[in-house]
Amino acid sequence: MTKPTVNRNKTALKRLLLLLAGLPAIYLGWQYYQQSQDYQSTDNAYIGANVVQIASRLSGQIEQLPVHNHQQVSQGALLFKLDSEALKLTVAEHEARFKQTSQNLGINVLAVASARARLDEKKIQLENAKQLAKRHTQLVDQKFLSQQSFDDSASNLASAEAGVRQAESELHQALEKIRLQEDRDPAMQEAIVKLEQARLNLQYAEVFAPVSGTIANLNLRPGNYVQAGQALFALIDHQSWWVDANFKETQISNIKPGNPAKIHIDLCPDQTLSGTVESIAGATGASFSLLPAQNASANWVKVTQRIPVRIRIDSRSDSCPLIIGSSAEVSVAVR
Repeated sequence: MTKPTVNRNKTALKRLLLLLAGLPAIYLGWQYYQQSQDYQSTDNAYIGANVVQIASRLSGQIEQLPVHNHQQVSQGALLFKLDSEALKLTVAEHEARFKQTSQNLGINVLAVASARARLDEKKIQLENAKQLAKRHTQLVDQKFLSQQSFDDSASNLASAEAGVRQAESELHQALEKIRLQEDRDPAMQEAIVKLEQARLNLQYAEVFAPVSGTIANLNLRPGNYVQAGQALFALIDHQSWWVDANFKETQISNIKPGNPAKIHIDLCPDQTLSGTVESIAGATGASFSLLPAQNASANWVKVTQRIPVRIRIDSRSDSCPLIIGSSAEVSVAVR
């Protein structure tokens, strides 16, 4: 074999080796291209959930605090209780005022009780008259009772029915008198309102968890004095979790609500969670910043903007905790 032939063989071998070495790169490039056509991905994504700020409706001193920071609580669990001794005294005071104000209703209340008793008596008489009329009807059919006796029983039945209607009317009138007197008596209305408010305030002394979740940012201690409406700590709702993913504006065109998504959380890199696109923001993230860009200036430089996309987390794993603000990587299927 001549030397030129050897050189040509070596050159061909080198080209073949280079081609073989480049095949994986070509394959990976093709896979990346296919991935970019089927999915839109970003690592600018963070876990989110609803956060309920817990506050008291009343001002007062904390008497009981059975929970602690980072504790998981169920809906309806007692979070804290204010000192309620003064509230109990207020309820007792307004109950006494209500009783004093309602004394002038005593006659009407007795009238109602009497009317109810008469109505019950008339109902018993009506039931007896019905049973008697039924028996007399059977006896008349069998020729064991005269027609006059049957007529008398029918008359007694009609009289009993009329008595029930009269008793019902008297009870209705007695109840109406009480209602009219309560409506027309401002003092009675005021007593009722104040008593109900005092009872509500006593209930407000205990604050319960509105949802199931995890307590966060709790710095209270028993004995602390709190103001009404003051945010005391947070309760992270466990019902729904999502990812706020900030996609480039060039990626948004094919992303639509309802598209499925894959979520990788940095806390659990080996696990893949499934999600669904819920909504796309109507403004870029920079639009609501404290110092928004002034694009009308002469030194303007075009910068690709980020648009927030909310993705609901559909699947969760007990081995992968979800923490608000933790980082994630999201891939949304666009076709």
